[in-house]
Amino acid sequence: MTHRVSRNILARSKNGHNIIGNEIVALLVNPVNSLNRLLDGKWGKKIDDYYAADSSHISAEFDMGLRRFDTKTGDFLEKGKNSVYAV
Repeated sequence: MTHRVSRNILARSKNGHNIIGNEIVALLVNPVNSLNRLLDGKWGKKIDDYYAADSSHISAEFDMGLRRFDTKTGDFLEKGKNSVYAV
């Protein structure tokens, strides 16, 4: 999945604008692909047709909250077993 995301990032610089910036963002997403591009001498150069943008949409969800493990104590912020969760 990260390979496809980095391909889409690099495809956005196909017209020659901000190639280095997109290469750096693609490096953060998929370091192995950027290493291969660096070793092949393609890093920072014109993007070939392999990196044509596909039409798939990428979405993500993030959820965060506070959960309580023991409801017998009265003050739930200071006493008891509280935990923060993130998914």
